[in-house]
Amino acid sequence: MWRWGLIAFCLLCACREPEDTYRGLRGARFADPSGALMYRFYVPPDASPEHRLPLVLYLGSQRGYDNEQHVDYRVTRWVENQLQHPCFVLAPQLPRGAWVAADPTKGSYTFDEAKLTEPMQLVIELLELFMKRYPLDLTRIYVVGDYGAWELLMRKPHWFAAAIVIEGG
Repeated sequence: MWRWGLIAFCLLCACREPEDTYRGLRGARFADPSGALMYRFYVPPDASPEHRLPLVLYLGSQRGYDNEQHVDYRVTRWVENQLQHPCFVLAPQLPRGAWVAADPTKGSYTFDEAKLTEPMQLVIELLELFMKRYPLDLTRIYVVGDYGAWELLMRKPHWFAAAIVIEGG
């Protein structure tokens, strides 16, 4: 009987998929007691404490838990251009709801109106983790995205060298 268990274990190990990558980015899940979000990231092979590199953070509005739908040309171009512009890439997927707790149809909102959403809190914690874990050039962190980019700039303006707001109202 134990032989069948050993055979099943060996088959499971042999059939296990390689590291989860999609369009050049590794996949992972970030969780804390308040919730979880899926994200994709790229670590340049030549990054080191002596060779710190910038980070591009992409906050799109494609919701879900598949950890693929949010990875489009706006994310992959940063990976494809590594020879000319090496950088870390971080792309969390909006799990549900919105990055911002404000009505986008109003056209504008004040910082006091917008309470911190669970997904945005998770992004802040994930970014803090990346800042500690990887040799980032902390003077060259860039955020690209929609309302999430605006929101993160309002909450943590000292973190970013620049932003590219590419969608949103």
